[in-house]
Amino acid sequence: MAEIRVDFSKPIGQIKPVNGVNNGPVCYGSILNVSASWRELGIPFARLHDPNWPHPREVDIPQIFPDFSKDPQDPASYDFRQTDDYIQSIIDAGTNIFYRLGVSIEHTKRKIYTAPPADFGKWAQICVGVIRHYNDGWADGFQHGIKYWEIWNEPDNPDGHCMWSGTPEQYYQLYAAASRAIKAYDPSLMVGGFAATSINPEFTNGFLAFCRAEGLSLDFYSWHVYANEIGQVTKLALEAQELLKQYGYENAESWLNEWNYVPEGLGALFDPNSPRTAVRKAIEGLRSAEAASFVTSVLLKMQDLPIDHSCYYDGQPGAWYCGLWDTYGVPMKPYYGFKAFRTLVDCGTRVSVELTSDCEGIYSCAAISADGQSGCLLVCNPSAEARDCQITMAGVPSGAVVQKLLVDDTHELEPVQGLVGLPAHSIQLHRWG
Repeated sequence: MAEIRVDFSKPIGQIKPVNGVNNGPVCYGSILNVSASWRELGIPFARLHDPNWPHPREVDIPQIFPDFSKDPQDPASYDFRQTDDYIQSIIDAGTNIFYRLGVSIEHTKRKIYTAPPADFGKWAQICVGVIRHYNDGWADGFQHGIKYWEIWNEPDNPDGHCMWSGTPEQYYQLYAAASRAIKAYDPSLMVGGFAATSINPEFTNGFLAFCRAEGLSLDFYSWHVYANEIGQVTKLALEAQELLKQYGYENAESWLNEWNYVPEGLGALFDPNSPRTAVRKAIEGLRSAEAASFVTSVLLKMQDLPIDHSCYYDGQPGAWYCGLWDTYGVPMKPYYGFKAFRTLVDCGTRVSVELTSDCEGIYSCAAISADGQSGCLLVCNPSAEARDCQITMAGVPSGAVVQKLLVDDTHELEPVQGLVGLPAHSIQLHRWG
């Protein structure tokens, strides 16, 4: 029988809070607001990309600076109003901002905003204007202290110029102009990119070689993966680490800032001839116990991967690729996986977990609080088969009552009694204190 052995007396490091998301808790013109349940997840970062998609009114440069002929030094050239409110709703929910400078994705036949800016230097100064507004009070602005600034999103995306209709070299030049301008304004800010589409090797090698040749700052490298095997995440994380080391950027942070599960049949979503029932089934798959066990397993696997931060896509309620809340703001199965993971983060200190060799495909992590008064073990079985598994825990204070909570097809992080083994597509949280 597979065995998981936990020893709460053996600290081995800190839990990485990789439970960030994309976008915020308020959308649909503020009609849908999940801020209360959002706070329960303890989300550390919200990356601003595709807010209120497919009709973004906030964040994107063309929405904030609608007339490119205007002067970037004139506050009257900007319209920050909607973005101000959007960002405030995220900060009010206790989450930090990761700001993507650029545009949202366009799947429509006609592309409106994905062409390279007409003047890279001017575009860079507009970016500085955005930073001045949100960090330094310019133009009736704020002191939000936003640390991370990402230059564009997926310029390497091969899907019909849905993100970038220019050449790779044009993107490299845009990155150079923006990163230099931002660093000249405030060297303490973290600047990076390029939100790679599953780490396109040709584009990435060209980008990193260009950055090295030009002596450009790259404080973080961001990349994406949508997967149905956890090994895909592992493979790309190691590739990113090796590429950064190869080009002399081994100290750059690695941000997996778009990721999610790919349920069976998701391709139907992009085929207008598919039966709509097939599309519905695929989207429901994103909100299932199967998806919950997968994404929670990824959160645990990232503890041992060279990934510094991550942002699940998507966090805005009702988004078609969001598994956390449905269109009505009701929490779905993956929400409870994120909620269980928050317990690990709150405990803080990671402790030793040993798995026997027959535990392949099972993911686990445990933590204890600094005062030793509380602890937890999180275990995931993302497979379609139930697993026999014995769990032993050492170092639990005498008299502590260990509670077992379950997420599966019929439970939503609910206490269970007498459960033996790991049900298919399930998450177990054992906690005490």
